[in-house]
Amino acid sequence: MKMKTRWLCCLLVLGLVIGVTLLAGSAGAQAVKPTARPNWQLHSLPALPHYTMYVYKAKVGIKGGTTLSNAYSGTGSVGDVQHESSTDSFSVDGTISGLIFYTGKVPSSVPHTLGSGVPTVVNGTWTDQGEKWLDPAHGTTEPFTCGGTIVSTAPPGNMSYKATRSASNIKFTLQAQTVQLTNRPPEACPNDSRAASLGGIESDVYITQFSVPKSKLGLKTIVEKISGPLAKYRSYLSVVCSGNESGCTYNMAWQGTVRFTRVHVFKIG
Repeated sequence: MKMKTRWLCCLLVLGLVIGVTLLAGSAGAQAVKPTARPNWQLHSLPALPHYTMYVYKAKVGIKGGTTLSNAYSGTGSVGDVQHESSTDSFSVDGTISGLIFYTGKVPSSVPHTLGSGVPTVVNGTWTDQGEKWLDPAHGTTEPFTCGGTIVSTAPPGNMSYKATRSASNIKFTLQAQTVQLTNRPPEACPNDSRAASLGGIESDVYITQFSVPKSKLGLKTIVEKISGPLAKYRSYLSVVCSGNESGCTYNMAWQGTVRFTRVHVFKIG
């Protein structure tokens, strides 16, 4: 009887050891078993574009003028200029709408350059005064004065721009007036008067260039100063004194501002 009891106890202990060993192995297996992940975690998604789009409008305004001194050393016909001195002042105003600028990781499909044309409003006046020949044979002259308004040769005229995006700024080429300005009416002046002499100058004298740093994008207002004519176009001014370079001087200058006003901001990505 004692022998049977002893065998039963041994079998019980052996069963308990085997059970604990199996449980420990099962727990270890569960501890090292990798956790399954959803398919979307196993593959990285393509990076979405992340950039900001700014919409601005720009008011362009320039003011300028010319000065002229013209004198002939010899005589001429009755009514010809012997000497004249003239000045003019003009203004050109236009508004550019829908200017779109970008910062950030801009998609390659977005164009680097934008441009367009807008109508302008032209205002200005000119005056010319001096002496004209009354009796060339006796060397007699008489004074004259004439003047009028400045207008576009193709009212209401046009303004054009091109904006090119680079890594650090937006480069602008702006033509404040794409057609010539002219003086009206010139008939009141002497026969060979140069008057304020706007009509014979190429419209390239109204081209200027400037840049807007990208660091300024996002500001409510951005103001850039502009001026002209550019040095490479000042040669057009010499046409005014053609035929009388020794007795004629002519100059033109204009200045202005481009005032950008933020209209909308869109963040993409």
